[in-house]
Amino acid sequence: MNKIVRKLIADCRAVTAIELALLIPILMIILVGFYESYIFVRSIATMERTAFTLSDLVSRRNLVCDASSASDPNSLNTYLSTVAPMIAQPLDIKANGEIIVSAVVYAKTVGAAVNWQKISSYTLNGAASQVGVIGGAANLPTGIIPKNDGDTVIVTEIFYNFDWFPYLRIYVPSMPGRMTMSRSAYFRARVNSLSILYDATTNANCPS
Repeated sequence: MNKIVRKLIADCRAVTAIELALLIPILMIILVGFYESYIFVRSIATMERTAFTLSDLVSRRNLVCDASSASDPNSLNTYLSTVAPMIAQPLDIKANGEIIVSAVVYAKTVGAAVNWQKISSYTLNGAASQVGVIGGAANLPTGIIPKNDGDTVIVTEIFYNFDWFPYLRIYVPSMPGRMTMSRSAYFRARVNSLSILYDATTNANCPS
């Protein structure tokens, strides 16, 4: 081994800089992974909170109306267009989500069925209710299915289009992309049956 090679091997200058240059990308990936995991968990928690609160508020009403009003407490649109986006912050639920509120009513003759359903006017396309469609049998978890004639369960389903690693994907296109997450909440109607979604023509207490 000549002197030049031995000298290079023995030279420890800039070793720390080289090690740091090798470690920085790994550390950055770990930090980004922690950040994305936090955002994911926070999004799930926010969706659950929003679904829970919305179902709770609607189930406490004596009357629910299919109206355009975004401020009347009897209008279902108030909860979809005004209340839900505030509860869902910091998620932009209007730009990346969808909310479906359904009333599942039990009748001895047909069992549990979806009596009415209201879908928000948000921008997420393709979100379909997992509970069922109006007039069809309701798909509810075991233990939540109403048993008494006339019992109503208010179901709120929230869908959100979550984007993994949006900034890293610019440099690494193979990074995981968007996924649609969903969360649901179930509350029994407290005050009244809520089996009917009224409007101004069928109930005078509904806003026009």
